Amino acid sequence: MTRQLIEEKADLAICDFTMTAARQSAIDFSTPFMTLGIGILYKQPSKQPPEMFSFMAVFSKEVWYYMLLIQLALGVTMIFVGRISNKEWQNPVPCIESPEELNNQFSFANSVWLIIGSVMQQGSEIAPIALAPRMITSVWWFFTMVMVASYVGTLVAFLTVEKNVLPFNTVQELHGKTKGIAYGAKRKGSTKQFFQESKDETYQKMYKKMVDEHWLVEKNDDGVKMAENQQYAFFMESSTLEYYKERHCDLLQVGGLLDSKSYGIGMKKGSTYKKYIDDALLHMKESGEIDRMKTTWWKENRGGGKCGEKRDEEQKQLGMKNMLGAFVVLGVGLLIGLFMSIIDMLWGVFKRSVKYSTTFRYELVEELKFALKFSGNIKPVRRSQKKSTDGSFEALAKAEGKDDIRSLHSLRSTETHRTHHSHSSRHSSRSLSVAFAKRRSYS
Repeated sequence: MTRQLIEEKADLAICDFTMTAARQSAIDFSTPFMTLGIGILYKQPSKQPPEMFSFMAVFSKEVWYYMLLIQLALGVTMIFVGRISNKEWQNPVPCIESPEELNNQFSFANSVWLIIGSVMQQGSEIAPIALAPRMITSVWWFFTMVMVASYVGTLVAFLTVEKNVLPFNTVQELHGKTKGIAYGAKRKGSTKQFFQESKDETYQKMYKKMVDEHWLVEKNDDGVKMAENQQYAFFMESSTLEYYKERHCDLLQVGGLLDSKSYGIGMKKGSTYKKYIDDALLHMKESGEIDRMKTTWWKENRGGGKCGEKRDEEQKQLGMKNMLGAFVVLGVGLLIGLFMSIIDMLWGVFKRSVKYSTTFRYELVEELKFALKFSGNIKPVRRSQKKSTDGSFEALAKAEGKDDIRSLHSLRSTETHRTHHSHSSRHSSRSLSVAFAKRRSYS
């Protein structure tokens, strides 16, 4: 084609004529009317069944790791909030009005059980009482609802859709990692010239192998047939690749483009037609006429559009970008719950400092020491002091303890008296029976 223009055997070359530096030095080109690159044409891979652990692929590894960490952090937070919340310390025996100790339900085991029960949508017997633990638990329930709904909604697709697994995705993988797959290009053309003149070491090795293994073909049709029937990857310009792909449904383009170049109309040097052709092409590009023509001849006429729109059935994992909002809501809820629990603790510390006539700082330090131990869910009850009738002070706990002891002694003495009376009654009845029996024998 270039020789015909140089020898003036043709005035214009209107075809898939690639603009290259070598051709530009010999002939003139019009303004580019189409941009393209070199792509890889390969046959559709066979679909693979779902893997054994495909149910884990719904969320990305990052999401699974963050969920595990947030559960551990939430367990520790619930223990701390439960220990500093006054209402969480409850009387273990409700029938005793003045207990000696209080019990807290938020142990490590119970906190973890509450978290796991929420994730599994089963609930648990652990029910928060104070406002702050209820706030944190409610936000955690909302978080688990969003995560479980997202997981279940996507799980079905991961278990039923079969994936198309390509043996390679890039040129580097085709050359270095894939065995048993041949590759080539048209023997004469810009695609073969690209590999031949490339400075990239990978492309140089690939060109040498194409030549040594005789993988180059004479026409594009030959390369397309080999790609359909063999393990063969055919390098060709993306515009031509799109044309064939619309008519051969078992073929697809693998990866992106290797380079970028353009099509132009060729003409001899100093042609008088160049100015008029450039103006017309610019007008057609600006009006969208070239794009409409491409759609008509690539996708509509001459068998185009045969394959329709190929949908990508492969499901994408839900990553942190998808689930970040749920984690943010959970984090904000945890901060609000912690703030509420600290306010509750400070209010309780203030009331105890007034009740026991101690300093606020002393009560706060004692409360934090006990809360940060994270061990033991039993808390002794402190008794306020009261004044006796003779002017001395006694601990209220001792006074109430003595009252309990007196009541216990009274109950025991009453029971002993009843038992003694019962034994005396039985002895008297037995004596009367013996006396009557002796009297009858005398008579």
